[in-house]
Amino acid sequence: MDNQEINHQSDSAAERPLEDNDTEPTPATILIVDDNIAEAVACRDILRHAGYNVLLTTEGGQGLQVLQSDPHGIDLIILDWILPDMSGDQWLEWFLEIAPDVKVLFISGKFLPDALREELRTKICGFLKKPFTGPDLLYTVEQGLQGDES
Repeated sequence: MDNQEINHQSDSAAERPLEDNDTEPTPATILIVDDNIAEAVACRDILRHAGYNVLLTTEGGQGLQVLQSDPHGIDLIILDWILPDMSGDQWLEWFLEIAPDVKVLFISGKFLPDALREELRTKICGFLKKPFTGPDLLYTVEQGLQGDES
């Protein structure tokens, strides 16, 4: 798929429709946008193992297409700060134009400048510096989905 991958867990019990007597909530759907396929796949696997529905793309443009196709179907976007086709803050503006209430978690191998971090604080739900651990990822995702700022 040309180093791009959109994955759905269609065979997962997590995506079965809930019966009237089921009490489990539908798992959150997370879109990962990261050009480093190895890191993106590792994140996807960790999140799937935790029960989340995960979509993955290696390009911001494809991430936009996924979001445009179902703007209310994505609960959280994990967005790499540095992408080859545009910077993460530029993609953030596009994503928020399509789905202003979507939660965005930035990931990056570089620290964000303090001034920029303050400006983005109202637009993002968290930031993880690469490399990060699986527990760090899960904790930050859970906090972001709950609406807590990190």
